[in-house]
Amino acid sequence: MNRITMALLFALMSGTAMAQEFPEIYRVVGVEDDDVLNIRAEPDAGSEILAAYEPDADRIEVTAASDDGAWLRVNIDEGTGWIAARFAEPQEDAPFAMNCAGTEPFWSVNIERNSVIYRTPNRRDALESPQLHDLFEGARLPRAITGEQGEYAFALAITPGECSDGMSDRMHSLHGTLILTGPSEHIVQGGCCSMQP
Repeated sequence: MNRITMALLFALMSGTAMAQEFPEIYRVVGVEDDDVLNIRAEPDAGSEILAAYEPDADRIEVTAASDDGAWLRVNIDEGTGWIAARFAEPQEDAPFAMNCAGTEPFWSVNIERNSVIYRTPNRRDALESPQLHDLFEGARLPRAITGEQGEYAFALAITPGECSDGMSDRMHSLHGTLILTGPSEHIVQGGCCSMQP
């Protein structure tokens, strides 16, 4: 990776070593086999039901908690909803996955295990020798992903904070900044990241 890309990457990462509780992957617990866990419009048992999780649902990305911790925010369809925290627990054995995407121009990076795929409307490329970096001791999530793509050096910086994709009412807990540097151009694009596969 060239010096410009590394300098941009570490500049983006500075000041982000704070503890980050969310996002986290959860599973449903304590719901009877013939029942469901309701997803509500607001963190309130009397709020409108938007959808529901089955009693064995897992790989649910939680992006925030209510102030009192009794409710957990999840993304569904093109918006967000809330589930009762007493019926969910962190899923420690969930396989790592992350998707980051941005608009104007459209781009996405999909990460599962050691596979990193970069897409735009005109291309789909697998990164060569991707590396996931934990830049801060004890961090749960990689804070940077780097790799090569032909003549391009690739870096994706992941930082905590509320993020909207600008095209839906979904709310994410991570920002993604994509940096591509090549012989004749340098591309920097921003977007949001999710831990959903």
